[in-house]
Amino acid sequence: MVKFYTCFPMTLDGHQLCIDMKPQQKTVTDEESIFIALIKESDPKVNTETIHSQFVHLGNLPDDGYRELEAVCVGLRFGKVVNYVVLKNKNKAILQLDSTKAAQSMHSFLQQYPYNMGEHTLTCALSPSVDSAEVRA
Repeated sequence: MVKFYTCFPMTLDGHQLCIDMKPQQKTVTDEESIFIALIKESDPKVNTETIHSQFVHLGNLPDDGYRELEAVCVGLRFGKVVNYVVLKNKNKAILQLDSTKAAQSMHSFLQQYPYNMGEHTLTCALSPSVDSAEVRA
């Protein structure tokens, strides 16, 4: 996107827009850190140290033919979905549930009974930032 606007500058009210990547987000490999930055932006009081344990990653989403609400509804059966992001280009979503227990319940249930969205069986994983010993506790 930045390269596009560099090649084809846009103007707003006669002023040329300047678009640049934030230094801490130059690589988009860690979607979770970008998600946390967005959450922190909307709620500066959030504890970013413990928030990872509330994240559930859903993978293998279809390319199209579904609404974001369908991905969110997968998590609503286990608790309140506080925040979410759907990464359509990577066919995945990250849901932040209201508690660690809700995230763990969702993960263990979907491991036993995978959810199908169309012809796709969704994968489910907890945050890679969470220690596996924390999950068992």
